[in-house]
Amino acid sequence: ARALEAAHAQGIVHRDVKPANVLLGREGSIKVTDFGIADLVSSIGRGDTVFGTPGYIAPEALRGEGQGAPGDLFALGVILYFCATGTHPFTAPSTAQVLKATLAHAPRPPHLLQVGLHAELEGLILGLLARSPAERQPGTAAALAGRLEGPRHGCLLYTSPSPRDG
Repeated sequence: ARALEAAHAQGIVHRDVKPANVLLGREGSIKVTDFGIADLVSSIGRGDTVFGTPGYIAPEALRGEGQGAPGDLFALGVILYFCATGTHPFTAPSTAQVLKATLAHAPRPPHLLQVGLHAELEGLILGLLARSPAERQPGTAAALAGRLEGPRHGCLLYTSPSPRDG
């Protein structure tokens, strides 16, 4: 989130945030790599072509409405969903079906896949996966980083199972 914050502050949209482009260092640092698509788009000056990896491309980009910073947040939400549940939110047998699911289907609530997942983390993930960029929350990478680094950071992932967990 902090890397995307820095990129977005410079007017750079990554357009291909996915696990392969997020590296974890030995000392625990996290690096976002492969800004090649961002460089390509800025060099050719076209914003009407969809770039990215199916399953991580935001719905607005698939609808032809452009790719902006909210799309990077959507992709980060997909990554967080996978980290929290062990499954992708838009799983389907073909690329076309993955794209259709991204456009038309809300992902299963993460707590149904991971017992004990903290409700606040689930809300954060689902907020990032909102189909409309206007409804996507938090609305900026800086706000997302602030939420993840906040005072509840150490207990945000899991809680003891609650009655809703069955």
